[in-house]
Amino acid sequence: MTRISVILAIVGIGIASAFAEFPVGHWSNKKQGFEVVNFGLRADGGGYFSASMSQSTTVVRWENDGDTIRIKIAAPPENPTFVFLPTDDPKVGRLKIPNLSSQEFYLVNEDEPEDLEAQAKVRAEEENAKEREMMRKSLLREEVTVTGLKALLEQVEQFAEVTEGTGFCFIKANDWPTVIQLNRFNKRISITVCLELGQAKELSPNLTSRYTTEEPKSDLPRTVFVSTKKREELRKWAAGMQLKHRVEFREMMGTWGLEEHSTSFYAHIDEDPEKVADVIKYISETVFDENASEFVITHVTRIGEQAGADRSDAAAETKPCGQ
Repeated sequence: MTRISVILAIVGIGIASAFAEFPVGHWSNKKQGFEVVNFGLRADGGGYFSASMSQSTTVVRWENDGDTIRIKIAAPPENPTFVFLPTDDPKVGRLKIPNLSSQEFYLVNEDEPEDLEAQAKVRAEEENAKEREMMRKSLLREEVTVTGLKALLEQVEQFAEVTEGTGFCFIKANDWPTVIQLNRFNKRISITVCLELGQAKELSPNLTSRYTTEEPKSDLPRTVFVSTKKREELRKWAAGMQLKHRVEFREMMGTWGLEEHSTSFYAHIDEDPEKVADVIKYISETVFDENASEFVITHVTRIGEQAGADRSDAAAETKPCGQ
């Protein structure tokens, strides 16, 4: 048998013919107690890794580039890699873990492992569906359509004049590149506009969110809602208005890495409805640079905080990017 180098690294692509010389199945170091380590390889490039010391099992993906097999362990954000070096015996190999000595592993079962990644995805989708249903039942939505910028600004001031409780609303127009989100927390109104969105074609159901201080760098397809020139103009205008503002960078991490990231303009105003309206007016007329004539305002509140609104399952939208 030809010696094959096996390196655990990148998300699996297809399986090359060299895998015929290296059987898929379940591998074990045949140790005892907390030293037991097992992993399994599927023909489709998936698999699992488990260690008795951590008492956990995680999914892996692997690929073959002809002379090496690359496998990536699902442990974001690092997603560590291992090196598996087969021997002349097709049922014995050596697993090399970073910063540790290599160990011999044995093919103990040639049956293909279950697709744990697919099972985890189904569970996550079910949990997400439950959460969306709970959100639908706990939030109220009221949609208002107005004609003309003046009517829009009147609605904005009315929203900002409420000084107790929480709520949020989205403002959109057919000619706008994205929406404006207003959040109210007692006397404070925050304004958020998505400037740019990077997003994978398919998103995992179990994304985790985090804010960063630097703009994310990725190869994800991007949609630019506001140009760099307009962003700089907005920043200068906000500074001249003595508006408390910043640019926010948000990352959404999936099992195998970054799947979505956004850049947003954020500002907050305390007890000044007219100033809130001024910001919306500037964004509409200067940043978006569109002569929109009809606007749709979607108000969302928790049940019990506002009477008279109709229940709607569309109230679960809580972020401006991607809408």
